[in-house]
Amino acid sequence: MGDSREEKQNSNKQTNKRVTRRIELGLAPAHTVVANSLLHLYSSCGLPGAALDLFRRIPDRSLVSWNTAVDALVGNGDHLAALDLFREMQRDTELAPDAYTELGGLNSFTA
Repeated sequence: MGDSREEKQNSNKQTNKRVTRRIELGLAPAHTVVANSLLHLYSSCGLPGAALDLFRRIPDRSLVSWNTAVDALVGNGDHLAALDLFREMQRDTELAPDAYTELGGLNSFTA
């Protein structure tokens, strides 16, 4: 009769992991825009650890990179890590926070 729905979903997940890994190896983190998109993807899939791991490997982090990483942590309930990352950005970069950055920092206080 063929593959069950669950087998197809598992196969799709494995394929998505392989494709994402190839994109990551081939393009990110060297290309900040691609890396930022993957950060958002990982966050949307409930993978804040993968998002943060990728974030740490981006050589030229933009304000969007920082915002996306903070948002990934807040959106997945890791408020303390989001606040730590927000503070790290303030301490270690010369980037000026924008309204989105400030919102991310404030959201890290909510539970």
